[in-house]
Amino acid sequence: ADLTCSARTKAVESLKSVKRLQSKENQRATWQKRKAKTLSCPQSKQTSIRYNDKTFTISFEKDLVSLQTIHKRIKAPFIVPEYFKKYLTWRRRSAELFIRHNIVWLHISFDKSTELYSSNEKFVGIDRGIKKLAVTSDKKFFGGGHVKQVSRRYQRLRSALQKKRHSGKRHLAKIRGKENRFRKDVNHCISKQIVNSLEKGTTIILEKLTDINKIVNKKRRKTVKDREYRREHRAYA
Repeated sequence: ADLTCSARTKAVESLKSVKRLQSKENQRATWQKRKAKTLSCPQSKQTSIRYNDKTFTISFEKDLVSLQTIHKRIKAPFIVPEYFKKYLTWRRRSAELFIRHNIVWLHISFDKSTELYSSNEKFVGIDRGIKKLAVTSDKKFFGGGHVKQVSRRYQRLRSALQKKRHSGKRHLAKIRGKENRFRKDVNHCISKQIVNSLEKGTTIILEKLTDINKIVNKKRRKTVKDREYRREHRAYA
């Protein structure tokens, strides 16, 4: 029953995601004065399985995990990378089981109670830019040269692969995943650097970016150079 409920929840999440993406596509089409693309229903040949505290148990002392299936429970050994061992004392939540490159992975979510800090009446504004991914009001700069270098490299690689046929499409899918992971890692690292650079209790204020794409598109839609410029820096910060 728990696995069935979990599968239903994942299906609902996928549908909500498609509806959200369709809404964004409709907005972009309106801004660009074109017909919106219709997104198809999500499909997956090997979707992940979500487990909760009732459907899986794990022993980090024995490196053994017990997983519920539709027939019976199965036990399997596992390996924890050295970097993640520092999280084993945290409170265990849910887990996702999936296969990637013929290797079975179990992603486990942990959480930890943190100390709440009262405001120290200090405020720091953060501006998200192009040359520097983030700039604080106390004149600290985060991100820049290396990120732009990597982004340009992916841009050149995409342009070259788009000229090819079937093999190019396969490589495009691979580098798309790598680039997305790189962007997420950059954003995570920069946000962590910003928080660690501030005193405890400092209030962070972010600029409002509602409809920023609409404004930028109107100003920079005409030249190829500006289109590449936007594409190079999208999704960062």
